[in-house]
Amino acid sequence: RLLAAGQLDRWFASLARRQEVKPWIKVYVSPEEVEVGVVAIGASNLVNTGYDILHYAVPGAGEVRRILVSSKGILGWLRWLSETLSVQYRWSKGHATTFVLTGATPPIAESTYQVRQGWPISTLTRVHLEIDPAMSPREVANLYREVRFRHFGRRHRSMSAKHLELAKFWSTAGEEITWKALREQWNQSHPKWAYQRDQQFSRDCAQARRRLLGQSQAQGVNGSSQDFFRPEIFE
Repeated sequence: RLLAAGQLDRWFASLARRQEVKPWIKVYVSPEEVEVGVVAIGASNLVNTGYDILHYAVPGAGEVRRILVSSKGILGWLRWLSETLSVQYRWSKGHATTFVLTGATPPIAESTYQVRQGWPISTLTRVHLEIDPAMSPREVANLYREVRFRHFGRRHRSMSAKHLELAKFWSTAGEEITWKALREQWNQSHPKWAYQRDQQFSRDCAQARRRLLGQSQAQGVNGSSQDFFRPEIFE
């Protein structure tokens, strides 16, 4: 029989106490080691270690909880089933688990997004959008605008020819040169964009470099259009 939403925590706590949670490891194994059945584990073939984690959502609370589970037993099977359903139907893992146990219909976001942080080079940061074809181009543009504003904190500004030249000029300058000498070199090679003060020149160089490299503090994150609560965005 299905569980009520208020029974989930107690049900999980009861089963979790009976299981034996062990970490898993991933290693590279040669055909010879598979045939012999003996694998020597060391720094050269160890790939990763970790624990199996089961996600479940609390209906009506907007909260997803996580517990460590064994790879075997009821909770281990439930983790596998919820992850399989989440891939097949594009549900979250937590909502898939709750659907199996309670029958609560999982919400499906019309679009999802992922911010992948570029490390160590910030210009490699990318925003990936997964869009429902029923969304209009305006809705897609609004979604991207919201994602950019939330995770990057400033409006997009195109680079002018002057700022592109400033960024390139500064990047090729020697480390020991003074701002005065650098400004004089710039004025000589770019008379139409000449500077009279070192402070203004250094400020514009720094701004041009930041804008060109896209230096931001955005962290890698996953989300969906349901994260935004501005009704005028998704009419």
